[in-house]
Amino acid sequence: MIKSFCLTLIFLLGLPLVGSSQTNISEEVSQLIDKYLPQSSEVGIAVYNLTTNQWVYKHQGHKLSRPASTMKLITAIAALTYDAEPFETSLWYKGEIKDETLHGDLYIIGGLDPEFGNTKMDQLVTAVSAQGIKEIKGNIYGDISLKDSLYWGTGWGWDDNPNSYQPYISPLMYNKGKVSVIAKPQAQGHKAKLILTPETSYYTLTNQTQSKNPSAGKFKVTRKWLENKNDIIVKGNVDRYRVQEINMQNSGHYFLHVFCEKLSDNYITINGGYQTTESTPTDAELICTINTPIEEVLTALLKDSDNLNGEAILVALAKRDKRKHIHAQDGVKYIEQLVTLIGDDPSKYRFADGCGLSSYNLISANLLVELLKYSYRDNEIYDKILPALPVSGIDGTLAYRMKSTPAFRKIKAKTGTINAISTLAGYAENSKGEILAFAILNQNIIKSIHARRFQDALCSLLCR
Repeated sequence: MIKSFCLTLIFLLGLPLVGSSQTNISEEVSQLIDKYLPQSSEVGIAVYNLTTNQWVYKHQGHKLSRPASTMKLITAIAALTYDAEPFETSLWYKGEIKDETLHGDLYIIGGLDPEFGNTKMDQLVTAVSAQGIKEIKGNIYGDISLKDSLYWGTGWGWDDNPNSYQPYISPLMYNKGKVSVIAKPQAQGHKAKLILTPETSYYTLTNQTQSKNPSAGKFKVTRKWLENKNDIIVKGNVDRYRVQEINMQNSGHYFLHVFCEKLSDNYITINGGYQTTESTPTDAELICTINTPIEEVLTALLKDSDNLNGEAILVALAKRDKRKHIHAQDGVKYIEQLVTLIGDDPSKYRFADGCGLSSYNLISANLLVELLKYSYRDNEIYDKILPALPVSGIDGTLAYRMKSTPAFRKIKAKTGTINAISTLAGYAENSKGEILAFAILNQNIIKSIHARRFQDALCSLLCR
């Protein structure tokens, strides 16, 4: 009874749990908290030595926190645990092909492939040409019945629009539903040179920039999003090479518009127009199918912290149960099953989306570490998760962090940043070559740089 009480007290105080070499870790972490974090902020920390199977440190590890993009780690582990299906986009026709003419319609069934870009779009166009079709005497239909009509996740901020990290989600996604804007300065006072990709008539452009003129104001890329228009406006001072991305209204129409343009570029005439639909005729004939494996989607999800990929994986998980009008919660239930699988109670937490943008998500540092432990012990999962994680000082969202520190190259972890939240969770290698699973969930942070400096310092301590 006394021993149990003492262990409980150690956990509550955030004291070291094992090893004489770690007797000072609690004091050192406390010093880091005092040095880097405002007193008004909070942090949950959990660290587990996977090599020795011992807890190293906990500080408010049980406390519920918003995970931000470390939620993507949970989504990825769920996808690999429950074998989320590949992402499939298929092309069909209804009618008769005669004398190089399709007397009927084309149908594209969207599978919410978040990695569908120019290469795959060209494959669709090539497949049409391979049928000998030079003219389509009908329409192009995009079947978007896979998912419900909610294009944003539960708890997402409406005013994050039109940032590219919050795309309009549709079963038909092209170029992640966004446009990239490159601005190059010209002679002082002149308009900057703008290069937009992909090039398409789906949007318009207004150039209100000035080169090397501070009085022109801050560089900004926006569009008339409150009017649901894709009129891109670029303005402000362009004093150096700039790159910014912006989302497009109605991703399904964006996809179909570009597809029709590419058909036209390949001398295929369309007599009709394009529109979305909720069904494809059962007697339609298959032309081709394009598949994207889950592993390709995981890399962008974790390395680049791609929000679209997180939501797409939820749909891919839910396809195990249903094929039409999938809601995010249909996929979330697999995350809850995963929590049950590792011996925890999902009702203790709240899961709202797959990417962490939602302000409704609530988890703990302990839960994250338990899931990292579970992943580590399953080689099939770990061997896919580990190489997809950002590496400190090398790539992904950790490319510019922890250089010239003991943590350089030793941290493979997922970052997370949303308003007032900064998080980091993953794997660390210490000086003995032992592997640690850790989670750091900083909350109530006005300036995220304070949290990142604390996280980097703590990672250096773990690696040392």
